[in-house]
Amino acid sequence: MENKKIICWWSGGITSAVACKTALDLFGSKNQCRVIMIDTGNEDEDTYRFKIDCEKWYGQPIEVITEIGKDYESIQDVWTKHKSLNVATGAICSTQLKRRVREK
Repeated sequence: MENKKIICWWSGGITSAVACKTALDLFGSKNQCRVIMIDTGNEDEDTYRFKIDCEKWYGQPIEVITEIGKDYESIQDVWTKHKSLNVATGAICSTQLKRRVREK
């Protein structure tokens, strides 16, 4: 996997935390893993405390990307602009604040 980056999506839960640590242990020795959090601006404050704990555990920062402040000011702004909370493909805020951001 030389010269290839591995994106590790960190959601703030224990499952993604351990998955990221496993990837770092397997592939991180050559600085191949980037750990990234998509911040929706609607996270519990304990998520940010846990993020700091995980950064210490990983020995590297968790990068944060967000759409808040760009196309949307808040999760409620997504609902208002789309006049919807949920659609057939899932929560509109997840599509706009997570899926679209990840695809970019």
